[in-house]
Amino acid sequence: MTVDDEYFPICTFCGLLLRKSRIHVHSAIMSGQLANEVLALSAEDVASFKFGINFRKNPNDGKCYLIYKEEAGLKACRNQCKHQGGVFITDMEDLNRQTVKCTKHNWKLNVSTMRYSNPPDSFSQEELEVELVGGGLRLLELVPQDPWLEGQRDPQPLQPGEATVTYLSHACMALSLGGVRVVFDPWLTGPAFARGWWLLHQPPHDAWDLLCSADFIYISHMHSDHLSYPTLKVLAERRPDIPIYVGDTSRPVFWYLQHSNVKLTNIKVVPFGVWQNVNQHLRFMILMDGVHPALDTCLLLDYKVCCMCEGHIIMNTVDCTRPNSGRLPLRPDLLMTDFAGGASGFPMTFCRGKYTEAWKEDFIRTERRKLLHYKVQLVKTLQPRVYCPFAGYFTEAHPSDTYIKNINIKNKAEDLNAEINKMAPNVTTWTPKPGATLDLALALDPQHRGRSMQKAAASKIGGNCNTSLPNIKEISVAVPKEYNVKRHYQTHENTHAKYTGAEERREEIKRLEVSLASRQQYFTRARDSNENSTKASYEVATLIAKQCKPFTEGEFIKDCLMKAVENICPEKKQNFENICLARTTVTKRIEELSEDIKRQVNDRGMTFDFFSIACDESTDRSDTAQLLIFLRGVDNDMNITEELLDLQSLKGQTRGVDLFDCLCSAVDGMKLPWSKVSAIVTDGAPAMAGGQSGLATRICNKVSEQGGSAVKLHCIIHQQVLCAKCLQFDHVMKPVVKTINFIRSKALNHRQFQQFLEDMDAEYGDVLYHTDVRWLSRGTALQRFFSLREEIGKFLADKGQPMQELSDPVWLSDFAFLVDITKHLNELNTKLQGKDAVVSQLYAHIKAFGNKLKLFERHMSQTEPNTAHFPSLREVHENFPRGNSGAKNRRKYAAAITSLSEEFGGRFQDFSAMDNDMLLFSSPFSVDPDTVADNLQLELIEMQSDDELRGRQQHLSLVDYYRQLDKGKYPHMRHFAKRMLSLFGSTYLCEQTFSVMNLNKTRVRSRLTDPHLRDILRISTSALKPDLSCILKGKHDAVRAPPPGTPVYKDRWDFQRYDQELRSAVGSQVFKHLAWVQQYYTWAGFRNYNLVVRVIETDEDFAPLADGWDYLVDFLDLTFPLSRPIREHNYLEIRNRVGVMRYVVLNGLLWDSLYIGFQNRISRDPDIYHHRFWDHFQVDLPLTPPDWEGFLRSLPDPPDDSHSCRVG
Repeated sequence: MTVDDEYFPICTFCGLLLRKSRIHVHSAIMSGQLANEVLALSAEDVASFKFGINFRKNPNDGKCYLIYKEEAGLKACRNQCKHQGGVFITDMEDLNRQTVKCTKHNWKLNVSTMRYSNPPDSFSQEELEVELVGGGLRLLELVPQDPWLEGQRDPQPLQPGEATVTYLSHACMALSLGGVRVVFDPWLTGPAFARGWWLLHQPPHDAWDLLCSADFIYISHMHSDHLSYPTLKVLAERRPDIPIYVGDTSRPVFWYLQHSNVKLTNIKVVPFGVWQNVNQHLRFMILMDGVHPALDTCLLLDYKVCCMCEGHIIMNTVDCTRPNSGRLPLRPDLLMTDFAGGASGFPMTFCRGKYTEAWKEDFIRTERRKLLHYKVQLVKTLQPRVYCPFAGYFTEAHPSDTYIKNINIKNKAEDLNAEINKMAPNVTTWTPKPGATLDLALALDPQHRGRSMQKAAASKIGGNCNTSLPNIKEISVAVPKEYNVKRHYQTHENTHAKYTGAEERREEIKRLEVSLASRQQYFTRARDSNENSTKASYEVATLIAKQCKPFTEGEFIKDCLMKAVENICPEKKQNFENICLARTTVTKRIEELSEDIKRQVNDRGMTFDFFSIACDESTDRSDTAQLLIFLRGVDNDMNITEELLDLQSLKGQTRGVDLFDCLCSAVDGMKLPWSKVSAIVTDGAPAMAGGQSGLATRICNKVSEQGGSAVKLHCIIHQQVLCAKCLQFDHVMKPVVKTINFIRSKALNHRQFQQFLEDMDAEYGDVLYHTDVRWLSRGTALQRFFSLREEIGKFLADKGQPMQELSDPVWLSDFAFLVDITKHLNELNTKLQGKDAVVSQLYAHIKAFGNKLKLFERHMSQTEPNTAHFPSLREVHENFPRGNSGAKNRRKYAAAITSLSEEFGGRFQDFSAMDNDMLLFSSPFSVDPDTVADNLQLELIEMQSDDELRGRQQHLSLVDYYRQLDKGKYPHMRHFAKRMLSLFGSTYLCEQTFSVMNLNKTRVRSRLTDPHLRDILRISTSALKPDLSCILKGKHDAVRAPPPGTPVYKDRWDFQRYDQELRSAVGSQVFKHLAWVQQYYTWAGFRNYNLVVRVIETDEDFAPLADGWDYLVDFLDLTFPLSRPIREHNYLEIRNRVGVMRYVVLNGLLWDSLYIGFQNRISRDPDIYHHRFWDHFQVDLPLTPPDWEGFLRSLPDPPDDSHSCRVG
């Protein structure tokens, strides 16, 4: 539709032509835009306009506007700088009344063109629609309808734990919304901006697991503190297909991905302002920045409801200067913004002229105050229910940037939150710490908000909450001030005046108390119901962990529950619906259950008088070496605790020193004193038991250094198994294993054999596989085969594969002997297994078996062997009386037993060295006092003389016996007993736990993370019961603090690794040729701009290098002169650290690594900001790096290294 001249072609009051007509406004409204009237002026106000700029304020909201009058008509815009929202004032240098100047950064706007003149060639200002009505004026702002107002949904309440936010580092947050995990801007390792920025905070221990298990990731923009390629490289190795969402910016966020060697395969670019539905409850929208639309974006998350319903809107503005051009939803549940400042090279890297140290300090101090004020105003305007400052936790940690670190003072989140608490008291603030988690449901609940948020953060919150004051008429007073209370009673005087008698007033008070109790009970029932639902989810998560089920099983269990409820008790459906069993919820529950068990173990550890350590190492499904560490501790009351101390994952070597470092980390992490270590038990691997550098030796040495004394023990079960290997009966085992494999390796044979046994009514239904790694495998497999030998022989004969050995009496005799002797070994092995075993009892079983072997040896050495303890051998002898009576077989079996006895006698030396101590411990009344330590002799005599104590020993266990000893009368004996009770005798717990590990980390669960595996194993093996009341009590806190001992600040950075990467570019062949300068800037593509730049390569202190490049670039015609041109021109001098500059040039990177990373020093003449230049080199460089290989091929040999373009 075109403008109709009949519609207000000329203003009847001032005679000026109108720029816009009402028809344009109507068309905009019809196309989906909204026309908001922002200012209305009378005809008298319009008549008072002067030519040029006129300032006007809306008296209703106090907002200011610029109206420009010229012959062609009127123009208008908001009085707000597009940079950081500053206010414009008259530019005293402009006599034509066309320019205004911003009070923040001196940016200048030419209102006649609506273009910014400083910085030149930068932004334009959005115009307002001017409409003249009856001589008066209306300013209209045409804006599209806010997309978050579309598709509104009914609000739904949040349950505690349903919506949580965990702070990881800098701008990295992990959100869990109804089981969906979202991670923002992951930066967990390495520097940003070359090496200029480093993480201030230490990411929590589970940060990588939270990142890798996310359902999707949002990356706001391409700056390297948000798009961290070192972090993404690790992520790509663990989960390359994770969905990553970015906005459709003019320069792709992942423009460098192809050249980075980071293999991410699921990047999703989405349009701005369009809802992306994750599921029926969650959607998100990416919005662009109004100042830097080609670069910055922000995120809007909508969970369950929309903002217009006081719903669950989470807004992350990240680094946006004016997110979505200032159009944002009001009253979001959670608002997160940056706060720190100092994220620019200006003015820290500038020198000469006005840029003195005093000027810089004053400027930085002023800018910090302005930024704080801007953030406070943003919060006051939007009125979020919870506000969190983030995306500012970085530091200039590199030693070469000490100057920057000292001068670039940043805002503190605590200061910003304190200011917000003053200016916007209804807004709850949260200052995050690494690993801390905000529960949004509790944070939004006034009952919890003031108390719990204060505990987690230094901010003052909740102190200004209005309080309801119930009175006799069930009407609440908003604020309990004297005036309000007086007015209340005066208003309702006639209503309560009728209660004149004392009895009437008492009755009315009783009625009101009953009514109040009824209302309170309603909320109590709701709270109890929620707590019961949460408790049920913890119980189910415990079962999932103990039964080695995947975390996703929770959703299947929930579906089963709901089907059962629908048929049995449909009226209870809502109660069961409230049980949250989503994958991420089950994951979080298991983490918290494990953390609670760990807390209990830590509490008990503080009471230990002695403790021993058992550890073993094995490789899981993903080829990660896992070191299991168990502790066995005894407190003063003789209470024994056997628990998993830690699971340490080793990604590299597993030498003794590596295992030692892991074990020390676990013990020190629990703050257990090394002087109380009594023993360390390991298997016999060299890395564990090596005499000089093995783990056990290192631990014993460390305990000695701490004033303690520890013994190293070789697992008693391992030694028993090694003894059994001396039985060399391969001529028996090989045919048996071969036959078992023939039957079970082929499905048809196996089915037919099972059916054959069923038809034969056999004792067993199958044969068993044999594997060496299972302690009891050989004995059980042989026993089963021997019992089914007749059926096996018939089956093999029917299959045409007869087993000749089954008809050989000699072989059958050897077979029977091996069955019987392995049965005895299995019985011993079984006695050595189990939890809470006392070392003296374990060694007693070994000594008893040694005596049994001597008995067996004597029986087998007789002329007629005594087979009383060898039933299988006796059975064969009875079936073949003539085939097994020879002296040869007798001597063979006796020799085998003798060899086994000698093996047992040669091992267990570490236990036999403690024989006297174990005898004293287990049989104190049969020990000669002269043979014990001096400090025990007198107490031992007292014990042996006490007939009552002698009688108790006959009826009590060793633990109970020593527990009842008088602490004052027998302190040294109790001390000795505690040390003996603390000793592990085997690594049985480790072996058992490795079996649980293999059940969890299978081929289909190979991505199970190491921390989650540790959590599962801790829950599965622990004898401690998680304290749900303690966990649920913590759930009432809106902020859950990170685990105890979690560090807040980083104290180490890997400078050397990244310095080497940058220095690798210095020696490139490219920089040996003068032509690289022209090649690079031609590739960059910036020209036709009157700017001359001098670039100087420097050392770390910005001193020019003797062999570095020093050149001029004239961007007017893209030439490279040896001196500055004589024409009037703008001039920049940039000194770049050589390693960073050459790395940027070689890889075609943006110059933000130099400028924002503080890797250069800049001076300029005149002192103006060249927006076009910096915007091009920081945003608009080509997407593909320069073709340096082609460049080198095109050059003649030898290289020209004369540096003839050096200036001056």
